[in-house]
Amino acid sequence: DYGHILARIVFVLGVAFASLTLFLSYEVDQTRLVLAQQTGWRQRLDHLPDPTEVYIDIVRAAANGDVSDELTSAAAEAAATGGQGASATDQKDRVIRSIHHANQAISTKLNRYWYIAKSLLALSAAIVVAASAGVIWGQNLRSRLGMTTQRHQRATDEARKQARLLNALFDQSPFGVHVFDRNGRALYSNPNNTRRRGLVAPDFVAEGVSDIRTHPMTLSVGAVDAINRALQGETVELTPKQMTFPVANGRAGPPQTLWLSPVFFPVHNDFGEVDRLVALIRDETEKKTLSDRVQRAEQLAEVGTLAAGVAHEINNPLTFLAMNFGLIDEMISEPEP
Repeated sequence: DYGHILARIVFVLGVAFASLTLFLSYEVDQTRLVLAQQTGWRQRLDHLPDPTEVYIDIVRAAANGDVSDELTSAAAEAAATGGQGASATDQKDRVIRSIHHANQAISTKLNRYWYIAKSLLALSAAIVVAASAGVIWGQNLRSRLGMTTQRHQRATDEARKQARLLNALFDQSPFGVHVFDRNGRALYSNPNNTRRRGLVAPDFVAEGVSDIRTHPMTLSVGAVDAINRALQGETVELTPKQMTFPVANGRAGPPQTLWLSPVFFPVHNDFGEVDRLVALIRDETEKKTLSDRVQRAEQLAEVGTLAAGVAHEINNPLTFLAMNFGLIDEMISEPEP
């Protein structure tokens, strides 16, 4: 019976088609997860001042077999040095290139899946019983691939936009910007306001500060209590503090004294907990200098007013004497009767 044989063939082809489609769907989902994971690593590398945590996550993920050998090697080498030192930037660039290469490999894999999907869709046209199921699975697979690509593109564009914005904000800001974790460990340090003057200010990250509350500069300006309050969720602004900084290498001149006003404010995570502490350092030197000049001018004006009053009080009796000298002279000159 040809009809019975054809039905069996169609049934077998339908089962094979369904099994292959399910397997392909599973592989696409796994590939999407790997792509999302690597995209997350890429974004964190752009945002975090200390990428050591990202390197460690990559090495851990390599144990599951979802990370390429190139990326595993680059992350392991970077993690071993703690993301510090002169080669830290080169190591970070190598990890980023490895992620880019891995993403290219994933794109190739997704293209291969897409080719298989199209082949299955073409085969479904010749399978009468499994045609409907084949079309549904194919459309679902195509939608997933399209959504994954779009999300990846949007995430990449947004990450680049945020990175440019943060870089412009920190690098062009007239303030000194320092970021610490909840324990006071330095995560980012950019003393722009002193560098613009050609002075050398502490770079807390380069110094490896583990708790800013114990740093000599913090103790000298009495900012420990303000930092503790900020870590409790309060925004604290201190009055201008007098600080002296040496000139940078290659410049001549004595150390300069500045008046700096620190502002500490907390950054909360999704659970409302203080996760980061940001310190903005404003340069109040010109304002302080102008204020001192105005104060001196007011003091001089008061001295002038006092001198004018004293002169007036002295002039009154002198004027009286001058007016009566002639009369006194006449009285003395007249002969007695």
